[in-house]
Amino acid sequence: MKALKSTGIWFACSIILLGMSARPAAAQNFAGFYQVTNATDMGDGTTQVTVSIDIVSYLPADAVNAAVSLGDSVDPLASYGPFGSQTISSGCDVVLTAEFIVPSTEYARWGSGGVTPNILVGYTDADGLPQTDSVALTQAPVQTD
Repeated sequence: MKALKSTGIWFACSIILLGMSARPAAAQNFAGFYQVTNATDMGDGTTQVTVSIDIVSYLPADAVNAAVSLGDSVDPLASYGPFGSQTISSGCDVVLTAEFIVPSTEYARWGSGGVTPNILVGYTDADGLPQTDSVALTQAPVQTD
């Protein structure tokens, strides 16, 4: 009887722990903060900006040589350029800054509320498969020093 009780308790605890550790399918693998500075209207329908990001990886393993880039907030195929490649350790943050020239309409969307710069992280997952994830961002000052 004791063995049966112990097995039942172990089973119940396993189910509870499994439920606590499972992440929903829609969970973000990357999140962080962004700041846009030095906006200059280039006069040709584009705006030059400096974008600083502080992103955290929630992946179970490090994202080695992750390619971080700025994409368009509407067109998923448009990219405005890279921040560069960087290893983003699991549970740690990385701060990156780069200058971009974006359409003035894209820059205006960022200031209209509800739309953030579309930061993408390309990496190879633990199974060796290429992945591209967007970063859930909140506007806030980013310490770049």
